[in-house]
Amino acid sequence: MKKIIIFLFIMLINVFFTFSQNNEHSIFDILNKEIVINNGFAGESLTLVYESNKYYLYRRIFGSGVPYIGTIKYNVTINNIYELTAMRIEEISENIITRYSNDYININIYDINELEVYINDIKKEIWYIRE
Repeated sequence: MKKIIIFLFIMLINVFFTFSQNNEHSIFDILNKEIVINNGFAGESLTLVYESNKYYLYRRIFGSGVPYIGTIKYNVTINNIYELTAMRIEEISENIITRYSNDYININIYDINELEVYINDIKKEIWYIRE
């Protein structure tokens, strides 16, 4: 009888720890990962970074025949652990100021492989995510 009680107690603890683990993904799972998206041209990438106690989103616009034509660094507002918004520009390459200066970006995460990226409220196709 004592062995049965010990066994049931161990099983109860095992079940408790199995179901109490948090397996949810958050926006921080994409930290330092490059999200490559389709923009109807050569593509672009978004990378969330943590620098100087702040979060920033780097947006790199790819070019045709050149690796990239410009970079934009946005200040990030983390709305909750599943969503971020980037709309205030910290730095921008001179050659792309007029085209991209009013854009804003929303990223939602549901799973590490299930992200939604919106630029100016238009959903973008994600090509891939790389480390």
